[in-house]
Amino acid sequence: MREWAQIIAFGVLAAFVPLLVHNSYLLQVATLIFLYAYLGSAWNLLGGFAGQLSLGHAVFFGLGAYLGTALQLDGGMGGRVQSRRLQTSA
Repeated sequence: MREWAQIIAFGVLAAFVPLLVHNSYLLQVATLIFLYAYLGSAWNLLGGFAGQLSLGHAVFFGLGAYLGTALQLDGGMGGRVQSRRLQTSA
């Protein structure tokens, strides 16, 4: 039960980071830390414990980077508008 409480507390903290941090550089660093922590734990579960090779995480990561760059270069979108479009495309 304690593990679930820690997971929920971490999720709530991660949800409120954008509201608490007003510096865009620190927000970007925090976002990358959470993203790489998620990818590392997912890869540890699939590759380490289950012994499976998963390319799905790499595909979604690459697709998000490609779509983000395409929206920024072709559509002239940046920041929050781009983030909303990427969330709906995933």
